[in-house]
Amino acid sequence: MAAHMSTSEVACTLRLVDRTASDLLADHRIARFSHPALAEAFAARWAAPGACKALTREEREALVELVARSDEVANLEVALAAAGLEPDRGLLEYAATGGALRVCAWLVEDDRIEEEIPWGRILLEAADKRQRAAAEWCLAQCPQVSETWLRAAAATAAGNNDLPLMDWLLAKADERAALAGSAAEAGFVDDEEGEDQERRSMPSDLATGQRLCLSAIDACDLANVQRLWQQQLKAGSEGPELLQQAAHRALASPTPDWQAKVEWLLSRGADLPPGSYHSCLELKDGAAVVERFKWLRSRGIRPDPDLALRGSLSFVLFAEIAGTGNVEMMRWLHVECDWDQFGATYTSDAWAAAVGSGCDAALELLSDFGSPEPEDGQPYVRAIERREWSILCRLRQRFSIPFGPPELELFTAAIRAGAPVTALQLLADGQCPGLDWAAAEVEALYPRRNRHRLVVLAWIREQRRRLRIQERVLKLWGAAGRPGQGRRR
Repeated sequence: MAAHMSTSEVACTLRLVDRTASDLLADHRIARFSHPALAEAFAARWAAPGACKALTREEREALVELVARSDEVANLEVALAAAGLEPDRGLLEYAATGGALRVCAWLVEDDRIEEEIPWGRILLEAADKRQRAAAEWCLAQCPQVSETWLRAAAATAAGNNDLPLMDWLLAKADERAALAGSAAEAGFVDDEEGEDQERRSMPSDLATGQRLCLSAIDACDLANVQRLWQQQLKAGSEGPELLQQAAHRALASPTPDWQAKVEWLLSRGADLPPGSYHSCLELKDGAAVVERFKWLRSRGIRPDPDLALRGSLSFVLFAEIAGTGNVEMMRWLHVECDWDQFGATYTSDAWAAAVGSGCDAALELLSDFGSPEPEDGQPYVRAIERREWSILCRLRQRFSIPFGPPELELFTAAIRAGAPVTALQLLADGQCPGLDWAAAEVEALYPRRNRHRLVVLAWIREQRRRLRIQERVLKLWGAAGRPGQGRRR
């Protein structure tokens, strides 16, 4: 039964049937606002007076938006009343992009939304979320949505490789264009004043054939790219700038035929300058980036050392590669580039990025390459943010990276993030700047989910006790050594 119910329904109803159900479904205790929930259970929690008194305006808006996504009208009414909010077009857009069509229908009934509804914008967002049913509903509500918005939505669908939705939207755009042409021939002017504000907010190139073709380059295969290229581009619109943009986007395309797309564009006059290496970094897969790097190198294209001297390649290319932890890519770049010029520019960005990757080998490689040790403390900041305690220790013990300025407050930040005693001991032994034991104890006292908290608190108190003893000894020693004090020997 639980497999056929939403998580909220399981948490609020099925789990409460009896003790056996409660034991079996012990892990299903969280009710998600965006999932359907029984109206009675929802009202029991949110219909009570003052149910939202502890929530900020932003949190109340988030509550209403999530409930709208659940497509439960009764629960949305309760949420709106509890939050003290009125339906608006932003809520309609949120519901549409989540495919909550019952809520959408309720929102547009009886003029519940007093503002003018931006149907074109909602259509665009629905296409972006691959919500075909919501897009169809938008057009049913407002058949006069302009050709401009229809083609913009088609370009968005192409960028998601949602070809059925793209083709449907293009067909609707052609129908709209034909109707507008027939009306113009008959002497009628299409009244689209209601969309003037939307048009002003739309990027000027959003609905052009060029935009659609570039979106297709990102996600579609070569056959569909060629089809759209032929259908959407007017004669003479295939200029050098478009070809250059398309080639860069093809390099970053995750489709298996990316190389065929690039070569097809090259045959039409595109060019691949040294800056093409940057385009590949948009990919999340490190192996795919290396594949494209090697392909560019096989065509005689090298990363431009001059870019490194200007900081562009070092801060963007190498730091991003270090952030992936892909040692093969780092080695490849080391071999292919003039390291005497190139390596000197690698500063904290690369070290911090490598720490963020969580890869020890990437840090070793930076050290082997002679990358300068950063002095701003950012590698430690990143290690604390990512809770990489072993890497934090290695930064000091293996690479002797400076801690950075006192204002970073690394010690208290590490306690706040849940650092174990071993990491804190290293920071303390290294005289971490800004070390304040009193502030550290206050931070450790703060209740939070941290399995090391009690051990850390006891350790901090022991350190403070030892420091107090040392201070007393020093005071006594100083008093004994002053003239006129103590016995002469």
